[in-house]
Amino acid sequence: MRWVFNGESTKISSRYFGNARIVGIDHDLKPIDLSGFNNVTPYQGDQADETFLLDLVKTHAPQGIEIAIDDASYIGSLSKRTFEVLFPKLKSNGLYVVED
Repeated sequence: MRWVFNGESTKISSRYFGNARIVGIDHDLKPIDLSGFNNVTPYQGDQADETFLLDLVKTHAPQGIEIAIDDASYIGSLSKRTFEVLFPKLKSNGLYVVED
């Protein structure tokens, strides 16, 4: 799971993790040209919305999340809430990163 904003970091993640399914999230999703980035699925939603996040996990990572990258809003309470929801959904060898 990755936060989108203008999409450039998401595109880098797509290239680096070429065999991964990348779920991008942003609260104000803008039109982004993701041509050629077939492993990225963008969603608009609130990172503090537990139901929204758990629905995405259920849909895209029912066996658990391998990597979660929070490159979010720079608001600590939002990153903390996202961590509380997603960290328990990591696979046993999963990685959770808060970027910036």
